[in-house]
Amino acid sequence: MKSLSAIMIRLCLVALIVGSLGACSLDNEQKEVQAAYTVHPDLMKDRDSLLDRLKQIDDYDAVTYTDNQLLEMKNSPESQDYKQVLISYVENELNKQIESYQTIDETSNEKYRALAVVTEDQTVYKILLTKKDEIWIVSSIAQLVWKEYAIG
Repeated sequence: MKSLSAIMIRLCLVALIVGSLGACSLDNEQKEVQAAYTVHPDLMKDRDSLLDRLKQIDDYDAVTYTDNQLLEMKNSPESQDYKQVLISYVENELNKQIESYQTIDETSNEKYRALAVVTEDQTVYKILLTKKDEIWIVSSIAQLVWKEYAIG
């Protein structure tokens, strides 16, 4: 971001000298670049820091199901595999494709999973799955929004 700002400042100085003040819109340019992602690209490359940020999330949106939905899931063999439930949820409810996912909580077990999910469009989620009556369900979800990248 700093290199983009420096370039824009130089362009603005040139525009001022030439007399075209309308070319100076540093704020708008930065907003456009920031709007292009929800997680800073450098944080996406630093997997350990990304996972640390995800582990800190404690504010989720609850996912609820009707009795009919739960009955349908009980009758579906895919509901017994948390991986299939995760893929189905991301594709059908979020309308996205999974690029990668991994378990991120040491307390994950045969009844509970906390997963880091990165979609192909680089959106990052923390998704909690629980096993209820022998089927896995997505119980909570949180999207990570972290536009700054600072080491340390």
